[in-house]
Amino acid sequence: MFDLTLLNNFLNRFHQEKRSKMLQIYIISLENHIQNCKDALTDKNSKNLQSSAHDLKSLAYTVGANDPGQRAETI
Repeated sequence: MFDLTLLNNFLNRFHQEKRSKMLQIYIISLENHIQNCKDALTDKNSKNLQSSAHDLKSLAYTVGANDPGQRAETI
């Protein structure tokens, strides 16, 4: 699910003690954006779906989560 090179490049921007916390924050954020996409689909709200998918794509690619990023990109 994660491209380890991209993930390491992202995490290496931070001091060692902050890396775990940053990864945890990004994982929670990814989960929230995925849920926002699901909610927008349920509500048949294409504007919210497009916005949430765009945010999800950017966030996913930042941390090397290519699978969610590619899926969001197709939306």
